[in-house]
Amino acid sequence: MDETLGSLLGRGRAQVLAVLLAARAGTTDSGELHLREIARRASLSPSAAQYELRHLAGTGLVQVSGTATRPLYALDPAHALFRALRALFRAAVPVTPIADDAMWAQKRARQHADHASTDLGRKSLFLGELGLAQSARMKPNERIKY
Repeated sequence: MDETLGSLLGRGRAQVLAVLLAARAGTTDSGELHLREIARRASLSPSAAQYELRHLAGTGLVQVSGTATRPLYALDPAHALFRALRALFRAAVPVTPIADDAMWAQKRARQHADHASTDLGRKSLFLGELGLAQSARMKPNERIKY
């Protein structure tokens, strides 16, 4: 991230905008992303990303769609500042499309390999110890003891 953009817009807001611009330039036509995905790509906490997205949505630069429990965020290309902002970011930081498909395919392959493995070091305790997983399951009318 260019220091100029971080100073001008604030580091968090600049990172969120860079992520949304990269998503729009990528394979997804609408560029819609979930809050946690934006936070992960921007290296921010979800609450910090949500704070920035709330302010950007208030200006109309970011559109919010999806459901109340799973909102999706995307830049509004019809906004008056969209083209100027995109040009500013392209001049400071080259926007490259993010190859989600390859990343998620690798992650799924690792998860499948971990699940199929007999090496208990590659598995969580719940996958490796069926008795532990069953004992952790709550009974219907059981109270939690602290």
